[in-house]
Amino acid sequence: MSSPGCASRRGVRSLMCKVMCNAVLFAVAVIFVSACVSPASAQSFSTLYSFAGPDGQSPLGGLVADQDGNYYGTTESGGEFYYGTVFQVSPPTSAEGDWTETVICSFAGGLDGSSPAYRLVMDRKGNLYGETREGGNEGSGTVFILEPPKTSGANWTKRIIYLPAGAGTVFQGELMIDSSGSLYGTQFSGGNFGVGLAFKLTPGPGGKFLATTLYSFGAAPGDAEFPYGPLTMDSAGNLYGVSYSGGTTEFGTAYKLTPPASGSGSWTDSVLYSFGEGNQGCAPEGNVVLTRSGRLYGLTAGCGASGNGVFFELTPTQELPWTESVLHAFSSTDGGGSYPTLSLNVEANVFYGTSYYAGGNGAVFQITPPTGRGGPWTDTVLHTFSGGSDGGNPFGPVTRDKDGVLYGTGFTLDNPGMVFSIVP
Repeated sequence: MSSPGCASRRGVRSLMCKVMCNAVLFAVAVIFVSACVSPASAQSFSTLYSFAGPDGQSPLGGLVADQDGNYYGTTESGGEFYYGTVFQVSPPTSAEGDWTETVICSFAGGLDGSSPAYRLVMDRKGNLYGETREGGNEGSGTVFILEPPKTSGANWTKRIIYLPAGAGTVFQGELMIDSSGSLYGTQFSGGNFGVGLAFKLTPGPGGKFLATTLYSFGAAPGDAEFPYGPLTMDSAGNLYGVSYSGGTTEFGTAYKLTPPASGSGSWTDSVLYSFGEGNQGCAPEGNVVLTRSGRLYGLTAGCGASGNGVFFELTPTQELPWTESVLHAFSSTDGGGSYPTLSLNVEANVFYGTSYYAGGNGAVFQITPPTGRGGPWTDTVLHTFSGGSDGGNPFGPVTRDKDGVLYGTGFTLDNPGMVFSIVP
């Protein structure tokens, strides 16, 4: 299905309410886990582009880069039909120049989709893939592909490649793409038991994609429920993620999906860890980072020292559950709060994160491993948003370039949005 909007212009529980309303409240008194916290560095932050509304509004999903240094993202609203956009921001061509923005697709609503909210993924051909939170069948969202122009001056071409059936099957987190071009994702609800599913989209002849449900969560007591955030794949094809609820405690899980030994078998789910109250952290959100050592790192939105979540490490064990180590418990200002995301500088083993609410308007932070055995991890706030001209509320992860510069997006109720950079 082609989009009418891309050839036009440049420019179960209370959990469901949380996803749709973008609001969360935690007030849990727990044990404090100490770590060093460094102050922000105001000189490192730059606003590269400010949206005006018609060219996009409320960028939520972070950015993905191409080989030429252009960055691509989504806005939840704005554009020609006010149902959201996909945009490109390009660096200046001279030292005195400005970054420029181009709307490469405006969503038209209905079956064309609306409210794209997550970071895009790019394949080797430069095609972009993403999801909308609304539109499609009964408002269940869409998965789309944007193919770059084949000739200079032509438009990007958008096609819908997946329309989930049934109301309320909400996408929650960006897609993941493997080396063969197959796409993987999660839906926060739906599936056989109504508490979410994992799916795969396999490319086929004629540009079509075959949709397969890999696993329906909630199949047994203690299973993961309401998967939250994107999936991560290891070299053996296993998928890892977190769920906002479920597990033996109902406070959320980290899980592993294992492919069948033969092509005709079923995927299986293993709950690697069930989060709980106290210093363990609860309600994990966002992505998990899998390192070469086989450890998983991630963030929770709740519990911890002041109810603002934790930065955790999960270490594999011979028998389940895996071992959790809380490496940092967030305060309300140093990176905690709702919708946290994580990325990794592999060479330096440094993590970067964003938080939607930390400090009142959100923050970008850096977490550095200890300099000596047994020492504390260090949390450095790189920027606390004011909610003014610098925007705020970073929802998606930051993207790091080859020079170590971080790029991201944010917005406020009074600011349609901006693209920013930070030099750590």
